[in-house]
Amino acid sequence: MSNLSLDQINALSEEDRASYIQALDNANAQAQSQPTSSTAPSSTPTMEDLITQIHHLTTQCQNLQSQQGATENATATLLAQILSRSSLPSSRPKLKFNPPEPFKGRDASSNKITNFLSQCQLYIDNTPGFDSDTLCISFAASYLKEDAYTWIASYLSLSDQEKEQPENIWLLSWNDFKEKLETTFGDPDKKASNGLKLHNLTQKGPASVYAAEFRRLSLPLNWNDEALKFIFLQGLKSELKDEFARIEMPSTLSSVIDRAIIMDARLYQRSRERKSNSLPTSYPSYSSATSSSTARREDKMDVDATHQASFRREPLSEDEKARRRAQGLCVYCGHKHDVNNCPLLAKKDSMKTAATFNITSPNNIPLGPKDAGSAKEE
Repeated sequence: MSNLSLDQINALSEEDRASYIQALDNANAQAQSQPTSSTAPSSTPTMEDLITQIHHLTTQCQNLQSQQGATENATATLLAQILSRSSLPSSRPKLKFNPPEPFKGRDASSNKITNFLSQCQLYIDNTPGFDSDTLCISFAASYLKEDAYTWIASYLSLSDQEKEQPENIWLLSWNDFKEKLETTFGDPDKKASNGLKLHNLTQKGPASVYAAEFRRLSLPLNWNDEALKFIFLQGLKSELKDEFARIEMPSTLSSVIDRAIIMDARLYQRSRERKSNSLPTSYPSYSSATSSSTARREDKMDVDATHQASFRREPLSEDEKARRRAQGLCVYCGHKHDVNNCPLLAKKDSMKTAATFNITSPNNIPLGPKDAGSAKEE
């Protein structure tokens, strides 16, 4: 419904004017009964509207604060749980690594400096706290003794500005520090030395020990697998070389080394089995051996009671001979018979006679003295 001006309203008849006013009143009543649209750009908010909006915003802020408080409480609870779990003793045992052996700077031709740096690196990699190169260098320097420490002490006394000079920059880098130690105390021509040692290396014990030393010497060399395989096989024991001759040669150095270690272990085990099989499994008891020996001695005494007197007796004195003759005893054995009938003396004579028949014919037939002479002539 369009709004009329005051002049237009006055120009209306009384009946029309009353109808128009009634229509305005109805329109106003209907507008008041409907909620005010917040999107209407032409409406001006009243004081009540502003108060309502303020109350609504206050309620939203309170809800947001409540949600924030709940989030903070949940975060605090979760953090407490994490801290309580971390404070519990771990079921996994903590590994403790040994520090390196002190290095004194001697025996530069050996691999002691390499072993020292390897031990330092192993300890640093598995111990928390080494988060800078300076700490790593200080740790390694603390295990240098005697000549080696005298060498490093002159560099450690330099100022920070002097350490930044190009010739001293290795004091600020852990990798450069290790390389400097290798150059100073290691083999000046490591590749040539290792190559010569590798050519002269031979297996003297288990194949695993030989392989470990072979790996150590060949590590700094840039030789291919074929050359290293040939040198490794040449240094093996002859028994292992024979075993490799029976099989197809593995294609890589690693497979050759693994096969050599396995075959060497099998050969060693087989050697132990042969030694154990060569030993007797049972032994006769002492009592049975003694009884058998006793029975044999008794049977022998029954055949010849004087046999134990044998021929190894001391010469008889003249008085003993006279006593035996006076009592009718044998002058040779001392028993009750004539010396001409002594069985022991007869046995002795027969043994002397048999000793002369010591030559045999081609058909293993004993030859007499004449035949023996003929055999010699032939």
